[in-house]
Amino acid sequence: MLKNIYEHKMLEKLLKNKTATNDFASFTNYSPTYLVTNENQTAALKEFDVKDKDILCVTSSGDFAFNALSLGARKVVTFDINKFAKYVLALKVATVKTYPDENLYAGFWLSNSPYFLSYNKFLEIRGNLSKDAFDFWTYVYTFLNNANNTLDNTDFFRNIIYNTNTLQEKYNLYYKATYYEQLRNSILATKIDSYDLDITKINTLKSNYQFDVVYLSNIIQYYATINGLGSKEKVYKFLEEVKKELLRNNGTLVASYNFFGHLVDFIDNLAFDPKNVTNYLILKYPKVYKLITIAGLCPDLDDGICLSRKI
Repeated sequence: MLKNIYEHKMLEKLLKNKTATNDFASFTNYSPTYLVTNENQTAALKEFDVKDKDILCVTSSGDFAFNALSLGARKVVTFDINKFAKYVLALKVATVKTYPDENLYAGFWLSNSPYFLSYNKFLEIRGNLSKDAFDFWTYVYTFLNNANNTLDNTDFFRNIIYNTNTLQEKYNLYYKATYYEQLRNSILATKIDSYDLDITKINTLKSNYQFDVVYLSNIIQYYATINGLGSKEKVYKFLEEVKKELLRNNGTLVASYNFFGHLVDFIDNLAFDPKNVTNYLILKYPKVYKLITIAGLCPDLDDGICLSRKI
């Protein structure tokens, strides 16, 4: 039985439903979480040096953390407002601990596998879960078995733009043998620390950590809906505090990304999206922030744009 009654109720609500309406639903403490990344992280991580570095990133699907470790990151810490995200990461970590072969890992996590999220595979994996995660996932699979349902046929996982379920081997390094071996060695040697935190609270980690790379994905694009980041100027001040409190000298702060077909259109045509916080930061603080073009960051688009703080 789950300890938190509200978590219990919200979890059952997600497990009972299957809709097509949660693509753009707001993130809350208990909301649909990501099964897989919708970023081409193989392309993105060519732009950032993570080897032997300490990384802070959003928990989300756990894929950024995994890709960073597969490239030799020294330590990865994750955060997420959604308290369910850490359980997805914990299940992925347990899968890596269980299977020394990347194909066996893929058999549980890739949607084209006949064993995709299957109960029988979960029984093999669950012995490598922490007690908290063991209780959570045992409850999930018991609930689904009693309802004669499967995890992929619920609202627990967020619907995402584009059919990125089929692109995971392209988007993630760790599905390749050499990178998976590095990932597994890292996970067996070092724990990924995960925190239930709103983005505005990440500076509370300063007493325990300092980072070489802080990767905030695209969270600040939704600044208007985040308490404490109600204006673009507040976003700027927040990012400067992150740099001051969490980032080591010569570190990299990746503050946002955008998906556009042409970088020139983004810079030259301010009217394209006048409310965009990335646009605001690059135009108002050109000596502080820069844009990095990442080829193939998202499907069906030529490139993506990543906002980074200049060293």
